Amino acid sequence: MQIIRLIQFKRMWKKLSAPVQERAAESLRLLVADRTHPSLRLKRMQRLPQYWEVRLDRDHRLICRLGKEVIVLAAIGRHKVLDKMN
Repeated sequence: MQIIRLIQFKRMWKKLSAPVQERAAESLRLLVADRTHPSLRLKRMQRLPQYWEVRLDRDHRLICRLGKEVIVLAAIGRHKVLDKMN
């Protein structure tokens, strides 16, 4: 499985606290291993159906695009990150 991190994702990652980065890393491991794992709370974004949302905790989301052999990490951060997606 190939994981591609977009530049904006990398910038956003650096701004996260260490505990949120750890939760995100664990969620990414689960996403690669089993996209259907219930703890991911993975759902397609209504406004942008080509993107998927992973709920990291009550306030933080990871936004990605999913392909058969690739995951493109587009954004990560507080729930407001959803509003910044075009």
